[in-house]
Amino acid sequence: MKILLFVFTLSALFFSTFLSAEFKTTKDLSYGPNERNVLDVYWNTKFKNAPIVFTIHGGGFRFGDKAYCNEDMIKLYMSKGCIVVSPNYRLLKIGTGVSIKDCVLDSAMAVAYIQKHAEKYGGNPKKIVSTGASAGGFISAWIAYNDKWEWPTYAKHKPKKLNIVGWFGNSPGLPPNIINLVNSGDPPGFVMFGG
Repeated sequence: MKILLFVFTLSALFFSTFLSAEFKTTKDLSYGPNERNVLDVYWNTKFKNAPIVFTIHGGGFRFGDKAYCNEDMIKLYMSKGCIVVSPNYRLLKIGTGVSIKDCVLDSAMAVAYIQKHAEKYGGNPKKIVSTGASAGGFISAWIAYNDKWEWPTYAKHKPKKLNIVGWFGNSPGLPPNIINLVNSGDPPGFVMFGG
C-alpha cells in the first residue's frame, strides 16, 4: 500500500509539474507610452494558431484593472484552446485630459500589439474576439466597428477588424452611434445594451 501511495504521489507531482510548465503568463507587456499601457497574456506552449480572447475591463472609464480577467475566466477560455489577453488603458481622471476616446485608442493599440506579436504566443492574429462589460463592452464594440481612427503619433500599430462580444449598461454620456459604424463585411458581433 505504501509503495502504491508513493507511486501515485510521485505521478501526481510529475503530472502537475508537467501541466504547469505548459501554461505561461506574461505580465505587464508595454504596448504604448503611458504607464497604464500594459497587458497580460495567458498562453500555452502547445498552442499553435490559437484564437485569442481579449477581456477588456469595465469601470465606467474611471476605474478598473486588467486583473478583471480572473482565474476562472482564464481557465475557461484556455480550456477551449484560446489565448487570453487582458489590457489596462488610461482612465478618466480630473485634470489629466484623458477622454473616452483615449481609453478606446489605448485598447485598440493593445489589440494591434497582439495582432503583431500573436505568433510568439501560438496565436492567430486573424482570430481575435474581444469581450468586455460596461466600459469594456463599449470599447470592444468601438474597436470592432470603427474604421475612422485619429491615431496619435506614438501609435506603432493599427488594429485590423475583430469579432466582439460586448455588453454595457445605460450610459447616456456615450456616443449612441456604434450601430452606425457597422458595415457589410464586418466581422460578426454580439452587443447587449441595457438600462
